[in-house]
Amino acid sequence: MTSHRIRIGKLGSHPTVTFAVEELTRYLKKMDAGLEVDILLSDSYKEAFPRIIWVGMDPAFDVPKVENACL
Repeated sequence: MTSHRIRIGKLGSHPTVTFAVEELTRYLKKMDAGLEVDILLSDSYKEAFPRIIWVGMDPAFDVPKVENACL
C-alpha cells in the first residue's frame, strides 16, 4: 500500500482547535489507512507555507464575524 502524507497546521492551543485537529486526523486516517499526518504547531497562519490544512482561530483568516449565529 502506498503511503500518503498530509500536513495540518494547528494554530494555537485552544481546546476547540485541539479537538478539531484530533477529529480531522482521525477521519482522514479512516479514509486512508496508510495516511501519515504531520501536525505543525504555529502561533499564526503562514501564507508562505503552501499545501497545509490550517486549523485555528487566527485573525489572518479574515473570516467575518457572524451577527446572528442562529442563522
